[in-house]
Amino acid sequence: MKDNADPGSSNIEVSDRDYCLNIRADYIIVHGIQIEYGANGPQGAAMLRLIGSHNLVENCSVKWAAGAGFTLTGNHNLIRGCVFNYNGQLGFGSGNANYCLFEDCETSYNNFHGGKTYSSGWEAGDNKVAFAKAVNFLRHVAIGNNGPGIWYDISNDSCEVRNCFTQGNNGSGLFYEISYRLHATDNVMIGNGLNSGPESWGANGGITLSSSPGCIIERNILIGNIDGFQFREQGRTTPQIIEGTGKRFGKEIPVWNHDQLIRNNILVYNTGAQARGWFDIPDGRHWPAAIRPKLPAKDATSSSEKDWAAGYQAKSSAGQPKDISLEMLNLNIDRNVYWTTDSTQTVFHWGAAWKYNQKYRDLPALTQTLNFEKNGTVWDPQFRDWQHLDFRVPTGSPLIKNNCYPKGKIPRVRLQRL
Repeated sequence: MKDNADPGSSNIEVSDRDYCLNIRADYIIVHGIQIEYGANGPQGAAMLRLIGSHNLVENCSVKWAAGAGFTLTGNHNLIRGCVFNYNGQLGFGSGNANYCLFEDCETSYNNFHGGKTYSSGWEAGDNKVAFAKAVNFLRHVAIGNNGPGIWYDISNDSCEVRNCFTQGNNGSGLFYEISYRLHATDNVMIGNGLNSGPESWGANGGITLSSSPGCIIERNILIGNIDGFQFREQGRTTPQIIEGTGKRFGKEIPVWNHDQLIRNNILVYNTGAQARGWFDIPDGRHWPAAIRPKLPAKDATSSSEKDWAAGYQAKSSAGQPKDISLEMLNLNIDRNVYWTTDSTQTVFHWGAAWKYNQKYRDLPALTQTLNFEKNGTVWDPQFRDWQHLDFRVPTGSPLIKNNCYPKGKIPRVRLQRL
């Protein structure tokens, strides 16, 4: 309304509902619903809320909510072809859900409500999935969120992210935190973390595994991010879950990165390192046994001054691994392709910036020191025009021959037909 205008000649929109559609049922189909604007608060009711099992939500749109656009609780639900964009806190949240699939959905440009934003270290951005068993993403799109793109946090297990596209999110393209057994394959993560601050250390790359064991990361293109792939490690715990469910015992148990398989990925043009290990822990477990005794004394005491997860660290070190070294963590990193544009970009960087750390600009030195990448390659992928999302490669490319190139269709990008 213009200054001094007659209020009777203007339309004023006011929202006063916490949610618009609240479903508590099983075997329901929700199709073609469009919801815009709402007065819901953060981490509370969503404009579209689904609590139940064996439901289908299809071709729906929820935009401009003050808090979350959509929330999901329940088992065996399918969310297909939906858009959750421009919401004030996050596109959607999911807690205590199991065996659910987000297929061909989009969650973009969330956490910018009214010029104010929520802390992306708390719960904001594209989405947040917690206490989930096999909540999966297929051909999902997450662009320009103020926070992570696809985010799992707290005791998730056996989740899959496949053929997805994340671009320009302020946090990681895919952030898997204090959870278990992620399988991330055939995705493109581009330009994530470029607008993140120092408090986002180790959680602003293409794909980040934060204190989350048993994961497989393969055939992904991680390009133009702050870092391509990241480990993030601290002294963390997560609630114990009843086997096969999202129900918690409430008992906190230690969790850390171990038994990881990082293979056949394409890590190129990332501005910091193509792969990075951010280990902010005092015991030096991420170094080989021969190096651990030689670590500087400061590594036992120093920590990041700005840490977005500082308040969540374990109150004691009870149950954390003791007297172990890199060899015992079983971090299998091999057969990946690396490429950098200039001397400011690093192939591999191991260790947090404020502790003992080493940069590796060639793979032989990395293999000799950390025993990674015995079959890795530093090679120009020769993408047709990656900055315009054309990832086609020359005929006979080693990327295809060596099983590094993504399989299947990925939204928004152009790929070689295999």
